[in-house]
Amino acid sequence: MEVCALLLPIQATLVILAIALADYPWFLLSLVRVRKYSIFSMTLKSVIQISGERSLVGPSDAELEELAAGLEESGRPFVWVIQPGARQHEPNGHLFEAAGGGYFLEGMQERVEGRGMVLKGWAPQLLILTHPSTGGYVCHCGWNSVLEAMACGVPVLAWPVRGDQMNNAKLLISQLKVGMPVRKAPGAAVSRADVVQGIENLLTDEEMRMRATAVRSVFAGGLPRSSAEALDACLRYGSSNNINEAKKEMSITSQYNGADS
Repeated sequence: MEVCALLLPIQATLVILAIALADYPWFLLSLVRVRKYSIFSMTLKSVIQISGERSLVGPSDAELEELAAGLEESGRPFVWVIQPGARQHEPNGHLFEAAGGGYFLEGMQERVEGRGMVLKGWAPQLLILTHPSTGGYVCHCGWNSVLEAMACGVPVLAWPVRGDQMNNAKLLISQLKVGMPVRKAPGAAVSRADVVQGIENLLTDEEMRMRATAVRSVFAGGLPRSSAEALDACLRYGSSNNINEAKKEMSITSQYNGADS
């Protein structure tokens, strides 16, 4: 049985029930909208999910505007969950005070109707991640979201803002090679062109998709009991996988050199 099949009834059910009791109107509306949305009839691995992590750390409204424009220009199907109340940060990670209750683009849902869905508040993240149509995940690399992406075998377009998100993104990109950065350089502002190119690269990289699927084996016995154990398991997997890739590359090089001699 796949890991996500175990995750949903155990972890997600408890979380969903807790949220349903605390915020029933949003829970019911989001669940109904996702169920009705055409993501459930989209081509396999064609939909991008943009995280609505319940975090105090988020990008600025200016960068979210660029994300919105990029999503519209990309032409790719998507589900974007916007969480109000996140503390906004500049591209370099510095916190700044902003007025308002969180970014939400008026009229966007109407413009992308039939291809995209914008949700404000809570959404059934694991339900979307585990759906066969979902092919990529844009997130700020909070640890829970990273674990969920790996357990579900979904490659990540990493958009870390500050704190542990930076190291979590490095784990996905450099160690496990199941993610890629959305920023051109650390501290650089994200543009709509970055979003469009990042989504396209993520959804068309077959090798990365295969690696993301393989990473699920880290959680074959279920989720570790602690974050430290989960991190250790990921690092062991990454080290072993990198060694195997290096051996394979050395073997190919050896064969090539032998053919020339």
